Amino acid sequence: MRIRTRVKIGGALTIFVLLTYGAVILYLDCTMSNLAQEVKEANEIVNKIVILRSLTQDFLLYRTERAQEQWAAVYAEVLRLLSNPEYRVLKREYDLGDAPQKLKVVGDTFSRLMTIQPPAGPDNPEGGPRGELQNRLTTQLLLATQDLLTRFINLTEIVNGKLIATQRLTSSLDILALLILGILMISNTVFLQRSVVKPVLQLHEGAEIIGAGNLDHKVGIASRDEIGQLSQAFDRMTANLQQVTVSRDELAREIEVRKQAEEKTQHMASFPAMNPVAILEVDLEGRITYHNQAALRALGKGAEAADLRNFLPGDVKELLATAKQTRKKHFQREVVVNDSVFLESIYFAEQFNALRFYAIDITERKQAEEKLKWTLEDLKRSNRDLEEFAYVSSHDLQEPLRKIANFSEMLAKQYQGQLDEQADRYFGYVTDGAKRMQALINDLLNYSRVGRAEFPLIAVPLDDILKGTLNDLHALFKENHAKISHGPLPTLKVNPYQTGQLLQNLITNAIKFHGDQPPRIHLAARQEGREWVISIRDNGIGFEPQYAEGIFKVFKRLHAKEQYPGTGIGLAICKKIVERHGGRIWAESEPGHGATFYFTIPT
Repeated sequence: MRIRTRVKIGGALTIFVLLTYGAVILYLDCTMSNLAQEVKEANEIVNKIVILRSLTQDFLLYRTERAQEQWAAVYAEVLRLLSNPEYRVLKREYDLGDAPQKLKVVGDTFSRLMTIQPPAGPDNPEGGPRGELQNRLTTQLLLATQDLLTRFINLTEIVNGKLIATQRLTSSLDILALLILGILMISNTVFLQRSVVKPVLQLHEGAEIIGAGNLDHKVGIASRDEIGQLSQAFDRMTANLQQVTVSRDELAREIEVRKQAEEKTQHMASFPAMNPVAILEVDLEGRITYHNQAALRALGKGAEAADLRNFLPGDVKELLATAKQTRKKHFQREVVVNDSVFLESIYFAEQFNALRFYAIDITERKQAEEKLKWTLEDLKRSNRDLEEFAYVSSHDLQEPLRKIANFSEMLAKQYQGQLDEQADRYFGYVTDGAKRMQALINDLLNYSRVGRAEFPLIAVPLDDILKGTLNDLHALFKENHAKISHGPLPTLKVNPYQTGQLLQNLITNAIKFHGDQPPRIHLAARQEGREWVISIRDNGIGFEPQYAEGIFKVFKRLHAKEQYPGTGIGLAICKKIVERHGGRIWAESEPGHGATFYFTIPT
């Protein structure tokens, strides 16, 4: 907005405020004059009515013609005041009622009172009936005048209240007008300071700086008023001077900038040139437009630029067409060059219409992968041989052990008591050792079967597998007074036989390692992401947390066989079953607080 427009708006606002203030003050002054006139008229009527009451009392006391005449004159004056147009205005504004009629009643009553001449004498002190009429008329007259006096006193108070309120309003308007004028003056001062004084000083300062030779300086006043236009013209003038006058320092700076740009370009160009990876660029016609030294070194000694085409596929043009027509800008392939294997990453540089090849020598990695592949095959073959050996060995040992156990039991029964006590104890050792060896071999067979058996996975409710397992363990539960509970169980894709074996081993352990209380077991399931977590919690003797991982190893025992029988393979079988399903198994426990075994099954 232009300064001239702002000044006009400020002046117009000031004039408007002053005119409005003058009009309001004039109106309030007229209002106060009218109220003062109304107060004057009301006070005059009140004074006349007070005089009328006083003359009435004088007449009643003295009954002189002078008092009668004075009363009549005052009455006529009050009647005249109530007949004036000013009274009609008061009556309309303040609802004075029938004051003139009331005054006529006063006049009629006084006229009747003048006609009564009560006799005076010792025999009739009260005046008889005439005295009573006089008293009644006197009372009526005084009450009527008192009513008129009350009305006009109230009128005086009301008008006085309006007059005081108007005077206060006038004082408030005076203060408000002073505040508005003060604000306008402050606003004008701030406007002049910001829009005129400060920009002029800024122009003066800019002129001195440019006059000192600094043609890069800009005044930069962005306002849209006259000073802003002057500033823009000033800046245009400075720019024109700067274009005309080119200093040697500016030329030297431009040369330095170009030199730095060239150095940076050379520095960036050294990245592909010094890169140990073979790099090539091919144009739309399939011609090699760039290659680094690493590409020649990859071809071996005596290689020439023509040999670099060994890095290119035979269908370069077709590859370019595919890259241009589709969104696929990156390709990868393996290529053999001079008995070396290279992994090529091919990028389509669309802005340059070229293909860029980055070839990394992966010969050693391919040889290592091949070696690792043969090693893994050899390891698998070795594991199969070991499992076959364990299975055959365990199976072939069954018959000799069965004979040893049977014949030792037969000898013990036949010669019991015929030999000494030490011989009987030796027979017991042989029989017990053969039985433990049979149990150990059976567990080893079960362990080896976990990896050898067919492994079909079917979706089956875990609740059905648990019911079958509990039927198999019915006698064990009854013997140990054990109880088991469970929450909602999911349907899992598992091998039913091995999952039943897993649950049987974990539940059997929970019953075997119980404390003084009867075994209480709870089975629960919860889903975490893409797997189900199954937990089996018991109230048994528990174990130290440091053994939580070792208990899943083969033949690992935490207690003596005399205390808790077993071979130490059951939890190892559980781990192998869970891992074959692609899950994990672990345990948490504290001595005396039971144990909780967890295993996961993928969904």
